[in-house]
Amino acid sequence: MVHPLPPSLCIDAGSVAPLSIERNNFRGDCRITYTLHAYLMCDGRPTTATFRHVMLFPTQEPQPPSCTSDFPGDYILSRSAVLRTGMLFRRRGLLSVETREPAPLEMSRGKSGASTTVNLTLRFRESREIRSACGSMPPATPAFGVVSLKLKQTTFISVEPQRRLPATRDLLTSTVMVKDTKIIHEQSRKMKFSPWMKWFADNSLFHCFRTMTAQERRAWETKVTLVFTYSDDKRPVPTFSSALVSRRYSVRIALHMEGVYHRALELEVPLQIIYRGHGQVPLPNEGELGNLEPALSDETLMLPGESRFDTSTSDNEQAPDYVR
Repeated sequence: MVHPLPPSLCIDAGSVAPLSIERNNFRGDCRITYTLHAYLMCDGRPTTATFRHVMLFPTQEPQPPSCTSDFPGDYILSRSAVLRTGMLFRRRGLLSVETREPAPLEMSRGKSGASTTVNLTLRFRESREIRSACGSMPPATPAFGVVSLKLKQTTFISVEPQRRLPATRDLLTSTVMVKDTKIIHEQSRKMKFSPWMKWFADNSLFHCFRTMTAQERRAWETKVTLVFTYSDDKRPVPTFSSALVSRRYSVRIALHMEGVYHRALELEVPLQIIYRGHGQVPLPNEGELGNLEPALSDETLMLPGESRFDTSTSDNEQAPDYVR
């Protein structure tokens, strides 16, 4: 769903480079700030004042899972690889891994971080020549695996309202839109696999074998649950969309299976980041708000048409805050 941006966001249409400039040089940025001002009035005139920076984020229930077909090339929910025997010209079988969008990453005041789980399903189907020679045998269960998880932040900025959420491929033909991408969190850990179990395919990744008999379609399956944790003090902006600016997140997964496949199987799944409305959630990374700083206990402010006055602020005041 596309929502209008608040009036505090101003985008200069003249800042978009002409067509003659190489698109790879395009950069986009978006910064929205809000400030609460409090004044002490005397005879209708302000005598002292203080301010506090806040960030306004609507709290909402998780959105439905992303329709990944709307963003071709942006996400990879399945991957397959051909396994070979010691004799490289002989195919041992097809190894496939698939996943789906995990539950949202929920931030709240009561938790210092957040976590979610990503479920992977691995399937292996032997080649016909190997099965006929040796009988149906699963691949070796990996002694261990190494998984790398990276949280990617993608921001699209346009100087003209967009009728739908943009995809990366839209940049190829757009002269009014730019994209900024960065990795904001990553982790790596070892993991163990459960033994392979027999699995009889009926569709899924092995649709090309639907015409085979049940015996021929026999395959092997194992499942893995990855725990993705976010414990950084720097809280990310939640997933949002508007007519001019949108931000989405995804998790890049690189799975190394020791003794099974020599390369990493790489996936990329969409991930929502949401905030629960349980009061204020402090945002320690005030540097993202530019040069705006909260009033300190020993700071004085100049009011228009007035002299300097002592500013009253709390010693433990923090800024900015998430406000419900």
